[in-house]
Amino acid sequence: MQPGTTTAIVGPSGCGKSTILALIAGLHQPTRGRVLIDGTDVATLDARAQQAVCSVVFQHPYLFHGTIRDNVFAADPGASDDQFAQAVRLARVDELIARLPDGANTIVGEAGSALSGGERQRVSIARALLKAAPVLLVDEATSALDAENEAAVVDALAADPRSRTRVIVAHRLASIRHADRVLFVDDGRVVEDGSISELLTAGGRFSQFWRQQHEAAEWQILAE
Repeated sequence: MQPGTTTAIVGPSGCGKSTILALIAGLHQPTRGRVLIDGTDVATLDARAQQAVCSVVFQHPYLFHGTIRDNVFAADPGASDDQFAQAVRLARVDELIARLPDGANTIVGEAGSALSGGERQRVSIARALLKAAPVLLVDEATSALDAENEAAVVDALAADPRSRTRVIVAHRLASIRHADRVLFVDDGRVVEDGSISELLTAGGRFSQFWRQQHEAAEWQILAE
């Protein structure tokens, strides 16, 4: 993966997409081969170095019992207020903060229980954007969002001003429209590799996957 580019990993459920992210983040160790980040074998890095390299947005984010502000700043306690404001704006958390009486000082509850699933995800995205890591890993980050918020978050990830390599796991293909490269994974193997236009033109698995999602999006439930 070229530095500063966005790579999308797509494929059917259970095909190994999230495992690839876990390998990049150093959460799993490969049984064969190596995972290199900027020429460095991830397995040779200690836990602190691995955490510094990657910023991760998980499919099911965890927020600790504290304020929205505390949860976002957890990624980088030394960040400035301006950097915090930029991260929450990109993730659309500023809209949430604006309508809460205590704003950014609102207590989110244990595991973020005071927020909806979509709100928790947006806070976790703001946290990931605040961290000055060279690699941003996004695992189905928009799965809990409606179409409008999904589009906003996808645009936010693309508008992130930091120069970093982004790897995005997605099932809903609307969330990968800014990707420079797509890897289609099936049964633990990369079976197609190219840009969106290249893979659509090739008419293979990705093209079929794309067509199925677009057809499903056009379905309508008709009243009897």
